[in-house]
Amino acid sequence: MSSRFSSREISDFCLYLNREYGLSFPPARYSFVENRVEPILKAFDCLTLADIAGKARKDLKLRIELLNCLTTNETWFFRHPEHFKILREHILPTILENLGQTGDNRLRIWSAGCSIGAELYSILFTILEAVPDVRQLNIQLTGSDISSDAIERARIGIYAANELKLLSEKMLAKYFSKHSHNSWQVLPEYRRYCSFELLNLLDSWP
Repeated sequence: MSSRFSSREISDFCLYLNREYGLSFPPARYSFVENRVEPILKAFDCLTLADIAGKARKDLKLRIELLNCLTTNETWFFRHPEHFKILREHILPTILENLGQTGDNRLRIWSAGCSIGAELYSILFTILEAVPDVRQLNIQLTGSDISSDAIERARIGIYAANELKLLSEKMLAKYFSKHSHNSWQVLPEYRRYCSFELLNLLDSWP
């Protein structure tokens, strides 16, 4: 497929994306980048990729649109089951043991690239299933992501069937309410444990 941009231009643009936002696009994905930024060129009157980079530094709306179009945010609940097994069988028992010794009941977990929130909610459900009495813990779970679209989805907590494919029917009934014929929403009493913030990890952290 022919490209409207020179190899140098697209390479420089991808270096800019990596330097400014930590997004990595190897040459094999250059066509993906070109296709995704095409609407931005038209919407913001940019003629070149360098124009997008230049305007993004000053135009917050353009920057948000750029990041949203380049982050696919494909994920699902319990995507890496082994991670949650380690949390359940090793990390949580150690935390509870320390609680018994120190009296410090704080449990703080940060999902640094939380995407649409499936990972953080999976962590929460693992905690709720594994801890005999969660009232003994002061739980604060935080998710951050560079995509405002992803963060908005995480806060709302609505997910399609394919994103819930690894959940048992018991967990689905316990933690979700039916939202539409093919989607479910995390119940408010569980969403309250989780907060989600827009954050570029390459920026200064609050």
